[in-house]
Amino acid sequence: MELKTIDVGIGMALMFLFVSVICSAVREIGELAIKTRASSLAAAIAQMLDTDQVPGRIDAFYNGPLISALFKGDYQDALVGFLRKWVPFVGRTALPSYIPADSFAKAVLQLVRDDNQQAGLMTPNATLAIGDLRNWAASAPPDGLKQAVQTALDSAGGELATAQAALEQWFNSAMERVSGAYKARTQLWLLLIGFVTAASMNIDAVTVMQRLSTDDTLCDAVVAQAGATLATCAQGQAHCIVKPVGAAPTAAAPPASAATPAAVPGTEPTPIAPPSAASTPPAVTASAEVDAQVSEIKAVTAQMMEVGWPIGWVGGKPGPQFSLLATSGQSSAKVYAGLGLWQKLQWWLAIVGGWLITAIGVTFGAPFWFDVLNRFMVVRSTVKPDEKSAKEKSKG
Repeated sequence: MELKTIDVGIGMALMFLFVSVICSAVREIGELAIKTRASSLAAAIAQMLDTDQVPGRIDAFYNGPLISALFKGDYQDALVGFLRKWVPFVGRTALPSYIPADSFAKAVLQLVRDDNQQAGLMTPNATLAIGDLRNWAASAPPDGLKQAVQTALDSAGGELATAQAALEQWFNSAMERVSGAYKARTQLWLLLIGFVTAASMNIDAVTVMQRLSTDDTLCDAVVAQAGATLATCAQGQAHCIVKPVGAAPTAAAPPASAATPAAVPGTEPTPIAPPSAASTPPAVTASAEVDAQVSEIKAVTAQMMEVGWPIGWVGGKPGPQFSLLATSGQSSAKVYAGLGLWQKLQWWLAIVGGWLITAIGVTFGAPFWFDVLNRFMVVRSTVKPDEKSAKEKSKG
C-alpha cells in the first residue's frame, strides 16, 4: 500500500472522527433535554405491566419504595406540563434511565403484595410467600403481567426466589429488545444530526478526500494532527476527544506511555486504545454536562479550522467547492454564473451527496473511527523506509 493512500485514509478517518464527536455531543445535549432513555424505559415497563388493562400499575410501580429511590419526586410530577395528556412518556425528564433487574422483580412482587392486601388476602405485615403469588395469579385480571407471573410460577418449583429470578430474566429479555430499538433510533438521529452538521459546516467527504489526494501540504498537516490526537488520548480521558467505550446506555486503561504511531519511522508502535469507562469522572449536573458538550464541540471545530480543512462557507457559497470552479482565465464567480441550470443542479447534488456520505460515516460512531485511525497509523509506521525517503526527496 502506497504511503500517499495511507495518508489519505488517515485524513478521512480523522475527519469522520471529528464530525462524529461533534454529532455525539449534540445528541447528548438533546438527550439531557428530553431524556429519551428514561422515556423508552418507562414505555417498555408500562407494556410489561400491561397498563392498558390496569392503568394505575405504572404509578404504583414507580412510586413504590424500590423504584422511587432511583429518581426525585413522584411519577406524575416527572411529566412535563401539557405533555401529560398527549404524550404519556416523552417528557418524563426525572425518571431513571436504568433500573436493576432485581429491583424490577421485587417491585413487581410488591405490586402483588399491595393487591393482596387490598383484597384482604394478606395482612399488612405478612411476608409474601409463593402461595400468596399463586393466590394473586388466580384472582388477578387476565392481562400480560398475570401471564408473566404464571410463567414464573410454572418454573418456580415452589420457591419464591426462583419465581423472582424468572421475573428478572423476563425483564432482562425485554431490555435487550428495548436496547436494540433505542440503538436503532439513535442511529437515525445521528444520521439526521450528521447531515445537518455536514451541511451547516459544509463538510463534504468527497471534496475532503480530493483535496487530501492532491494537496501534500494539507495531507501532511492532517497526518500530524492525527498523530497528536492519538498521543493526547494516550494521556487519559481528561485530554481525549473520544468518550469512554460503552459509556452510554454502555477496561483496561490505555497504555501508560503508548507511542504515537507516526512518531518513530520504521518502528511498530503500540496501538492506542480509547479511554475506558473506569477513567470517567464522577457524574455532574445537567447544566455542567451541557457546558462540557458545548466546549467539546468548540474544541473539535477549532482543531479542524487550525489545520485548514477544506470545509466551511464563504459568502453564502461552499468555499472549497466554489474555489475549485476557478480556471486560469476566469474567477469562480464567473464560471459559476456561466453554468446552466442543469449544471448548477448537478454541482449542488454532488455537494449534497458529499454531505450525505459524511452523515453516514457519523452513524459508525467516534470509537469506531478512533480505532480505524489508530490502525491506519500503525500501518503507516510499517511502511518501508525507502518509500518514506522517496516521498521526502520528491518534496525537496
